[in-house]
Amino acid sequence: EAQRGNRIDLIDFIDIKNIKYDEDSICTSTEFIGGNGAKGNKNSQRINRFIELDKDLGYLLGRFVGDGSTWRQNKKSGYFVDSFNIAFSEKEIDQLNRIKDIIEKKFGISVNINQNKNGSYYIRKTNPILSLFLASICGKGFDKKQISNLIWESPADIKRSFLIGLIDADGTVTKKQYIKIGLNNEALINNIQALLNGI
Repeated sequence: EAQRGNRIDLIDFIDIKNIKYDEDSICTSTEFIGGNGAKGNKNSQRINRFIELDKDLGYLLGRFVGDGSTWRQNKKSGYFVDSFNIAFSEKEIDQLNRIKDIIEKKFGISVNINQNKNGSYYIRKTNPILSLFLASICGKGFDKKQISNLIWESPADIKRSFLIGLIDADGTVTKKQYIKIGLNNEALINNIQALLNGI
């Protein structure tokens, strides 16, 4: 997981061959055969290639570990995942807008806020590069969620931001100021405890 100063290069986290990139951006490029047998390439929306590793990214990754998911929207794409979703309750408007702002500023990609019939909200986007990055860093499926080496090796303020994001997603603060986090992933619980003990 290569870092250049406080920047990370998304290429280091994307384990696929058909990508196009330059010094600033990155996307997938898929070959297709159109009418009359004409061949071409379909590119996904480009996103920023280099991302600053800071408290905002730590918060986003913590929130995603708690309430995020990835999946393959296009079954023919051949990618492990190509879409992601982050869920919020109807009371989490501030957190919702913060995550939207972080994603758009860091990755240079627009995302929409959607609302379910029960009043809850979600951010959902189909973008193979960003989805593969999130799955690589955070794991796929609730039982495979993890704390990335990016977080383990980060300064204490980034670790704290990651934990705040995770607590916002799956935790509560009791009247006695204890933090309670509800998870069914025992390995992740143990890692959270170790991370807490280390800062």
